Amino acid sequence: MNFGNTTNIGPVILFGFIIFIAMSKFITVFIRFNITVDGI
Repeated sequence: MNFGNTTNIGPVILFGFIIFIAMSKFITVFIRFNITVDGI
C-alpha cells in the first residue's frame, strides 16, 4: 500500500462523488415512479 502517492486521489473522490449524486437522483426518480404507478 503506497500512501505517499496522493496525487490521483482527488479525481477519484470527485468521480465517486459525482456517481453518488447521480445514483441518489436516479433512485429518487425510480421511487417516485413506483409510487406513481402504484397510485394509478
